[in-house]
Amino acid sequence: GQYYYAVVADDVTEPEIVTGGAGTVCGTGETTITNPAGLSAGVMDIYIKVKDAAGNVSGALKIDIAACTLKQFTIVSAGKLDRTAGIKASADVEPIHGMDTHAGKEVVVFQLMKGSLPVSIIAVEKDIASAETFTAYFNAADPQNTAYLVRVYVFDRFDSDTAVPINLAETAVLD
Repeated sequence: GQYYYAVVADDVTEPEIVTGGAGTVCGTGETTITNPAGLSAGVMDIYIKVKDAAGNVSGALKIDIAACTLKQFTIVSAGKLDRTAGIKASADVEPIHGMDTHAGKEVVVFQLMKGSLPVSIIAVEKDIASAETFTAYFNAADPQNTAYLVRVYVFDRFDSDTAVPINLAETAVLD
């Protein structure tokens, strides 16, 4: 068979789902829809219809999607620190294609850790509209010490406000 779906805001009227064209192929077992079109942050609903080989279309199944904060950027790195002269951490930050972009500037934060102890932090503010490479340099008396690692974040802001900023990407760890 094939399935068709529509993602809508929470508790709106059931949308019309057109099942006349080609849908996504599915079998009789469980099917997972990853990254459905129309999904955005907040509470949503997904309506799904299935059509069998004979053309019979099911009624709509409504599934509630819990509130979520979708990440708008991805951090790509080799995962390794350059320890030849101090500690150098590099990471590429890319907007995720198809996601709504964050308005204004983002802040890339590199946090140097020694074990579980925060040692230093570097923050860079930039409006990231396409893939960008960011590099942070840390002075360390013992850069070869394998207890050092760097966490990389992308935040919506980084300022004196005591409220927690929104993390716009999955955190990356370089060691």
